Amino acid sequence: MKGKRMKLFIALVLTLLLTACGAGTFTVSKVDKTFSQNKNQTYTSENNRISTKSVAGGIHIDASGVFLNPFVVKDYAGKTDVVGFNIVNKTDFDSTYGGPNQLGYIQKVVFRFPSGELITVAIENQENESADTIQYNSVTRSASYRKYETGVAILSLADFKRVASAKVLSCKIEGSKHSVVYEEKDISAGFLTNINHFYSQYILGSSSQ
Repeated sequence: MKGKRMKLFIALVLTLLLTACGAGTFTVSKVDKTFSQNKNQTYTSENNRISTKSVAGGIHIDASGVFLNPFVVKDYAGKTDVVGFNIVNKTDFDSTYGGPNQLGYIQKVVFRFPSGELITVAIENQENESADTIQYNSVTRSASYRKYETGVAILSLADFKRVASAKVLSCKIEGSKHSVVYEEKDISAGFLTNINHFYSQYILGSSSQ
């Protein structure tokens, strides 16, 4: 998928990223193409948080964090066209404490397998959005607002399969402001399970949900 088709697709998935809910149950949905000339089948997902570890090294106790949500686009015949991850860092900025958990513009994701092999993926169409609502804290006398740092990681089908088939791996995410490394022990229990399920059901399978 190239050119205009890719730009339209990326615009769509970024809209879905910004309207997605927090760190709830992993869900997959089929994009409604009723009013579109493009009849490709597109499946997106939500809530695949990679870890409760924060960019700054703390622990998330809310719905914040970095999410790698798998997606796939199939042509009219059901053949896989594009596969990868919609990435979003749900974080905030505080007028007193700054934004220690911000990545900035997300630039690169590196998956590392126990064998030492790496899959390095450059991030496309990075966006950095701020929520309109500002929260005020009378105790700290500070103001804060939500930040959504997003991008799209497009993998080859072979590389996506390697990630989906992994029992354990580590991951580094590089941004223009900060980078974060998630060691094997940091990866959330359901993260790889969700990717494997997505691969089996929506890429290998012929789901029409």
